[in-house]
Amino acid sequence: MCVLHTPEEMERKNLRKLRSLLREVFPMTVTRNNTRVIQAAEGKLKESLSDAERASLLSQIGWWYRNMEQFQQARKSLEASLALVPNDYNTVKQLLATVINLRDKPATLEVMKQLLRLDLHNPTVFTDCFTYSRNTNMTCSDFLDLFETLKADHPDDELVLANCDFYIGNVLSSTDPKAARERFVSAQRRFRKVLPRDHQVFAALRSGLQQLSVLLKKSASS
Repeated sequence: MCVLHTPEEMERKNLRKLRSLLREVFPMTVTRNNTRVIQAAEGKLKESLSDAERASLLSQIGWWYRNMEQFQQARKSLEASLALVPNDYNTVKQLLATVINLRDKPATLEVMKQLLRLDLHNPTVFTDCFTYSRNTNMTCSDFLDLFETLKADHPDDELVLANCDFYIGNVLSSTDPKAARERFVSAQRRFRKVLPRDHQVFAALRSGLQQLSVLLKKSASS
């Protein structure tokens, strides 16, 4: 896909240039080969290193294997890294992307739980789970079970409960607008207890509620 950004007075001329360029392009396949850097890193692993240094190297090796789409090898290295430093956010995130590519659903759910529990107060963690799980065999039921379990484990933490309700609402928005609206309202009420009124999440909730209202009106009229 090409996007042309041009002043209006130059539009026709620049469009001709762009079309000429596109006629000359041809598809290519990029093959990545990180073998040499992996071998060098594995050589360093034989040296006397701290657990943190060893974990960092193993995580980097895992990234190089994943970059070459050698996911089994990537998984092995990333799991070895987490065995040394269990709560490294980037390594857990890498492992999630890896097991998703391996289509290992039980492992995907377990790594999601691990990632979320690293910082349940941070919406970025929830967003990362959604981002990496696109185009997977994860179902709405899987997400609902995951978030309801988190709520049950933290019944007195309003921010955790609010985050869970907000993301449950996002999960349900395309399949059950009425239930999604209830979750957004619950999230809004809980967020108000712990966040300032000008926090960006309230704008997101207002937008989500407006969209759901439109969907519910269309559903009622059909």
